[in-house]
This record gives sequence, C-alpha cells and structure tokens, in this order.
Amino acid sequence: MESIVLSPHALVWEASCHGCSYYSPELLNCLCDDHTTTKNTLSYSQMYAWVSHLSRQIHASLFKNTPGNTVFRQYPVIVSIPQGPLLPIVIAAVHAANRYPTASAILIPCDLTTATTQSTILQSLRPTLILVANETDASIVQQQLDRMNASLSSHVRNYRSDIPVWQASKPRIVNVLHEWMIPFQTIVQEQIQQLINAPTCQHFQEQIHAYDPIQDIAPPERLSHIVFTSGTSGTPKGCCSSRQALQHYIQCKNQRHQIDSKSYVALASPLSFDPCLGDILATWTAGATLVLLLSSNKSSSWPVTHILCTPTWWNHYGWSNAAWQVIALGGEAIPPKMRTGTQWPLHATYGVTEACVYQTMGPIGTADLKNHVGTPFSGVALSIVSETDSWEFLTPTRVGEIVISGTLVDRLSGYWNNDDAANPKFIQHQQVYSYRTGDRGYFDSATNDWVVMGRIQGQEGMVKYQGVRVELSEIESALLQAVGIVRDCIVVAQKDDQDTSTAHTLVAYLVLEETCRRELLLSHSEPAPALLCTSGPLLTLLHGRCQRGARVIPTAFVIVPSLPMSPTGKRTTVGLPKEWFPMDSPESQLHLSEYGLPVGQWLAESLQECLNLSHHRRVLTVAATFGTLGGDSLAATRVVRALYAHHASVDNTRFLGGDYGTLPGDAFAPVHLLRARNLGAYVDFLMSQGIGTGKTDHSPPTDSATLKEENALLTSTPANGNSSSDTIWYDALLEALQQGQCEIASALLQLGAPAQDPTVMTATTSGKRARLGNISSRNERRKHFQSTPLHVACVKGRYSIVSSLIQKGARWNIPDASGLYPLHLVACSRTHDTSEEERWKCLECLLAAGAPLTIKDGNQQSLLHAAARAGHTFLLQQLLTLWRNTSLRGSSLEDRLQWRDVWSRTAVHWAVLNGHWEALQVLLEAGCDPQPLLPHKQKRSSVALETPLEMNDRLYRHDNPELHQQMQRLLQEAMEKREK
Repeated sequence: MESIVLSPHALVWEASCHGCSYYSPELLNCLCDDHTTTKNTLSYSQMYAWVSHLSRQIHASLFKNTPGNTVFRQYPVIVSIPQGPLLPIVIAAVHAANRYPTASAILIPCDLTTATTQSTILQSLRPTLILVANETDASIVQQQLDRMNASLSSHVRNYRSDIPVWQASKPRIVNVLHEWMIPFQTIVQEQIQQLINAPTCQHFQEQIHAYDPIQDIAPPERLSHIVFTSGTSGTPKGCCSSRQALQHYIQCKNQRHQIDSKSYVALASPLSFDPCLGDILATWTAGATLVLLLSSNKSSSWPVTHILCTPTWWNHYGWSNAAWQVIALGGEAIPPKMRTGTQWPLHATYGVTEACVYQTMGPIGTADLKNHVGTPFSGVALSIVSETDSWEFLTPTRVGEIVISGTLVDRLSGYWNNDDAANPKFIQHQQVYSYRTGDRGYFDSATNDWVVMGRIQGQEGMVKYQGVRVELSEIESALLQAVGIVRDCIVVAQKDDQDTSTAHTLVAYLVLEETCRRELLLSHSEPAPALLCTSGPLLTLLHGRCQRGARVIPTAFVIVPSLPMSPTGKRTTVGLPKEWFPMDSPESQLHLSEYGLPVGQWLAESLQECLNLSHHRRVLTVAATFGTLGGDSLAATRVVRALYAHHASVDNTRFLGGDYGTLPGDAFAPVHLLRARNLGAYVDFLMSQGIGTGKTDHSPPTDSATLKEENALLTSTPANGNSSSDTIWYDALLEALQQGQCEIASALLQLGAPAQDPTVMTATTSGKRARLGNISSRNERRKHFQSTPLHVACVKGRYSIVSSLIQKGARWNIPDASGLYPLHLVACSRTHDTSEEERWKCLECLLAAGAPLTIKDGNQQSLLHAAARAGHTFLLQQLLTLWRNTSLRGSSLEDRLQWRDVWSRTAVHWAVLNGHWEALQVLLEAGCDPQPLLPHKQKRSSVALETPLEMNDRLYRHDNPELHQQMQRLLQEAMEKREK
C-alpha cells in the first residue's frame, strides 16, 4: 500500500488555522480521524473519500435541481470558502464533478463575502450552486441574492454552439459543513477505514480509481473553470478555460517545478487568484503534500519545498527555509533587488489568466535587472506582433505586443458573457487560437529568455503626461534601480473626473528600505502617515533616477509604509492614501539664520566661516547637527569664541579666553555645542542663558533670496552630462552625508554624483593649487578649503562610502576648513553607530590610496594626536603597531611618539585633556613620555604651557576626583618606569 499512497499526507495546515471562525472542532472531527492522524493533517485516503463524497453531492444537486436533465449541460458552481483545510477539498470536489456525463460542474472560485462586484458576478453567472463554509457566509450571500432582480428566469445559454450552460434563476446556497459533511461523517469515516484496510493493493488501487478526483476521464473539451479578474479596465471579466488546457497546465507546472511525491507545496494564493486552484490540483496530481499557510505566518513547521506567489507576497511574508527547492514569483514585475544577490532558488513566471494560470517560467537571472520571465511551457508559443490593431507579426527580438498560443489557448478560451470584449483579444489566426496579452516585451537572444516590459495601454500602461506618452512601468522600473533605497513602488496616473483632456498627474508611491527609513528618522507609528517628499537628497536621487531611466519625472513622490495588496496578492492602487503630510516639517527646514535672532544669525555666520560652508549655506537648518556638518572639538572652540565675540561686542582674536582658552560663564563651553541634539536646540540653550537678549534688532541675512534659489535648484530636474546636474548631485551627496543618510549617499554615488565639488577651485590667487603648508593663516585656509563628501564620510567612519569615494577619485590630500585631512577626521571623530574596527578599515583604505602614515594636519597634529583626542584605543593600538613596523628616514619611533602640535602638546596631553584614561594607558605602554619637557616659549599659540600632570590637576582634581586619581596613577607609574 505504501507504493500506492505516494505521500504520507495529502494535506497539512498550520495550527494557527484553528483560530479561524469556521475551523471548529466539528469540522476537524469530520476531516480527521483521531486514531490515524493528527489534527492538522489529512491522509490521501481521507482526502479521496471526502472529495468523492462531496463530488457526488454536487452532482446530485445539479441533476436534481435542473429540468430536462437527460441532456448534457454544464452548471456554474461558485466556491466561496476562505483559505483553510475545507477549501482544497471543495475545489477538488467541484473539479471531480466535472467528469459526469449528465451534469458537469464549472468551477468558479470567488469570495462573495468580500468582493465589491458581487452583484455583477452573480447576475452574469447565475450559478446553480454556491458553496459556502458556515451560516454567516450563507447569510451574506443570501442578502446579496435578495437584492438582485427577482424576475430573472432559468434558461440555457450556449457558451459555444456545443457547450450548453444552465443559468438558474434562484441559485442554491449550500453550507458544506453542516449540510454535506457532519450528517455523513460516520459513513465517510467507515469508507476511509475500508480503504486503509483493503486486503490487497489491487483492491485499494481500484477503490482509488473509482473515487479519484484527479484522473480526468471526461471529454477534454469542457469548460473547466471561470476565474474573474478586473484586468486594467476595472470591470470584472470571467476568464474561461477548458479541461484540456487545465490538464496541460498541471502537467507542465509539475514538470517545471519538479514536484514529486516527496514535495511539500505551499498554498500562498487566495481563492480568487487562479494559481490557487492550479496549486491544489497540480500538487495532488503529483502525489505531493499541500501545505496551507496563513498570510501572517513568517515560517512553517513543515519542510515546505515549493511555493508560487507574487513578489509582493514574498516581500511581506517570505521566510528562510533550508528545504526550499523552487520559489516561483509571478503576477507582477519582480523588483531589481530580488534579482540580485539572492541565496534562494527564485524563479520568474509570467502569464495571463485568459490562457489558464501562467505560461512561462525560468530561473531569475542576475546578469541585468530586466524583467526576464523564462521560457514558455511545452506546447505553448509566444510571438510578437505590432502594437497596432493589425496582426503584423514581428521577429521575436523586436519590441512589440506579446501573443500567446498553443495548448493553453483553445476554442473554449474567452470571456464569459462578454463576446464583444473577446473579439479583439481571442483570435483564430491561420487555424491557431491566440490571445493578445496587451503586454509589451521581446525575446532576449543573449539569455534565451523572454522579457516583459509592462502594459501597453490603460491605467497600468501608457498615459499622456505633459504632452508625452509614457509608460508607468518604465517609471517604476527606474525608481526601483535605487537599490537600498526603494523596496517597492507604484506609479498612479491621476486625473480630475471633470477633466476631459488626456493629461494626467503622476504620483509615485514608494516603500523605502528599513535602513533608509531609519536614517530619514521616519517612524512606523500606527497608523503611519503618507509623507510627501518635498526636498532634500532623497528627492534629488528620485529625480535623477527617473531622468536616467524614464522620460518624465512624476509630479509627487509619496512615502508610504507599505503598498496595498489586492485579494490576489498583487500591488493595487485601491486603498492608496489620498491625504499626504510633508516629510520634513517646516520647522526643521527653517534656515538657522532666521531662527532665534540674533543668536541663530551669529551661529550661522560662525559656522559658514569656520567650516567653509559659503557654497552650501542651505544645509544650515535648525535640524542640522554640528558633527554632521564636519565640526569637531577644535572647530567647536573657534565657533564658540566667535559667538562670545558677538555677545560681548569684542574683537574675535586667539587671545580670547586667557591662557587656557576658557571663556567666562558656562554658556560658552564648547561641550554644549558638541552635545546639542541639533543647531536649533543649541540656539535655544544659548537664549535660555541670556545670550543675545540685549540685541534684538538683527534682521535675516540679505541672501535669503539666494537660499531660496539654491533650494529650488536642488529640486529641479537634472539633465544628463552637464555641469548643472553634477553640481546638484554633488550638493545632494554632501547634504546626505551631513545628515547621516548614508544609504542615499551610496545610491547617489551609483547614480553618478561626483566625488569632488565641480564649482570650487582650490587654487591660490597666483593660479597654483593651494597647499596647506603654504597657508599659515587660518582665515586664509577657510577661504581655500571646505568639507568634501570624503571628509564627512570619514567623520561618520563609513567604510563603504569612503572606499566608493576613493574609487571615484576623491582626494585624500585635501584638508577641510579646519586643516584636517581625511585620515585625521577618521581618527578624531566618534559616532555611536560606527565601531573602531570599521574606522580602522577606513584608515587602511586611505593609506592604500597613498596617504602617508605620518601626515600632519594644519595644527601639526599626527594620527596619534587625533586618535588620543577621541579616545580610540583600538585605533591607537593598530597605529602604534603600524608605526613600529614602518621605518622612516630621519625619524625614529621615539621621536614620532613625542611629536608636538602647535600648542606644544603630545598625544599624551590630548588623552588627558579629554579624559580618556584607556587611551592614555595605551600610549604610556607604547613608550610615550608621561612628562615631556616644556619648551622655553610658545611661538604659535597663546595657550599656556603645562605638563600632563599639571593638566590633570587643573581639570579633574576637584571636578572628577576618581578620574584624576586614575590618570595620576598611570602617569606616575610610567614616570617611575622611565626613571628605572
């Protein structure tokens, strides 16, 4: 008997299905025999017995309820049962009832409890039977029938000349569980036991054949099923298929998917989607196990090997599973991200419901991001015709309309009750039945795959926008090229109902990747709003992608948490939000110079001068942060000093702050600027301390018009290949990095954003390139140098961005406005989301590009100074190891360890100054002098000279005694060791 029952189970379902309202203990007791199986499995003997019983009940109802039953007729039977254990049993039973010679059933899967087009479908079909799962569903359907025209009469309609179909005036609603299953539960279970206890294999095989719902012994030229799909018109269309077409589809599907008795096939399609009935019948034909899933399941307790679903479904509910053999995706275009770098056995499918489920399949290729859909099934042919109404056949490699012909399209293929609509689509050409899909595509001879490019006409196809006819799928494909940014998108052509012109407004609804959402500080609050992208690097990136990959740019880009799904698991425009909110609040986009006058204006002017942001003033918004603009502790000291000079109405000189650069009052401590949440919060803090309250007559900067022009330029349409687009993309790249949007920065680099500013010439008045060593004045340095994307990426410590910029030609030997080289910015910066290991990779990348290990910045600080300032112990260890293994002519390791900056401070000084006792310990263990000799006088700075011990006493003796003791102990132990 094991050789006959090909699989241990016919049907299994997840335990969570028990939560569904109609999966009551009554149903489970009917389906499952407690003595032979568990509560969530169904054996083949149980499945065959129940299907046989139900198919006989269906046949008896059809034969009983129709007059003149001696003449063969077909009868529409609607199955309106939610997904669960009962659904595949009923589907198979209706399919089995199609083989009887006197009354043959036509399967119509349709959820009448939720469909908005119930009335249209019921009036068009006028079925004989409507099969439901419980009393609640029966009541809903009955109410719908009561609202229909009661004057309808029963009659026979010839779908074709030799295919009479009975249309009833009063369909009968059958509660399958309570009318056909529970009353006969004992009889069916006895029949199951007889099958299991069959004395011989031959007897068992005869029983199986007698009740087999799969073996098709009926004439093939019968209507098998009708699946309603709205298509692109929005009007339900019943797509008819023959038993012959369904048989061939089942055979081809199992062959391509390599489904056998050991396979576990997941049912991921809902009832109204034709892959649902195809999966059920094909799985049981192969003797495989059908696995029912709830859409919310992220995993399965069964070793699922095969699944057929939409890309949208897989993005939402797909899970990791080592048993996967085939993951077939279809129903819509596969996003580029899913076509690259996947570890799963993904396959693309393509087809139309009009030709029986789908018609092509093939492994997803990674050679390019085109929508490859594989090759046709055996017996199926694809060809290309002109997109006009004429039947002008083209060579397959030319772009045109795809036409399907072969075994899945025959004389019974067509639209139910809609002959006029069928005429231009279903054509008999040279004795071959064909269907014009309305899809544009071609045959790719390089890969031997077919490529589908999207719809030709309709809402999902070509529309007129600003006088140009464009394809919506072309825009979607261009936006999906922003890998790492856009996970999914749909472009909608909107038009006022009263507008009689052909013009449309295009709106792109985008689902962003989770990392990108976090960097944009977008939350997933419930309900999450639809956010209109109004400005910023993301908008520039989206414009650039559309300009590169499509002919037009949508009017609006709206960020949504997810796209609505239709009942068939595809993306749909129904349910897209109509109300949008600005992604950036007006407050966060307010320019700093217009906020908290006069302090905001003082701060904006100081930042522009200190960080050389004169060409990028628009980034100085209330929401910007000091660190992302390229500021560090040294720059903070200069900015605060400038603010104090404004407040006290004194000249801004290096002598402000006395011997140690300490300004009077706590308000002007640099730590407040470094720790401020954003620049707006820092202005609020200063004003709360009474700063600027004596001067309130300051007006906004005179260049506000210039700022508006720059903002308008940012959102303008870039043109390929000109300096304007380079400038726009460079500014967007710099702004993205300054705002911490590293994923957008990476996408901009892929788009072609330049690594160097195309508008700024770093040259002296004599025409030579400016060099840091030739410019002694700090004010002059700020005129010649400014922060580049490489500088900001180094502050962030993002290796992927740094390496990409170096590959695109970013220069490691250009300092920023503070005189810091990229190497120093990596070493002296700290961010919570970057590890020291990643910062070391950035340093290695810069060193490999040619940057010298011993490079000094404008303050004569080495990499050891920079790492000690930030307290990077790992970087210090790696740098010291590298210095030991590198020999430099004229400089010993001992000398390099004692290098002094313009303030005559060594790395040990800076570790003490910033309170990093771990970094101090690393330096002292490496041989750094704990008490370096003081020079006789300070030439380049007014800061007083002091030893590390003196500095420790001044800073921490009273404010932090514990830290003071720790550092004093380390310094004294190192001094005693050196004396020995």
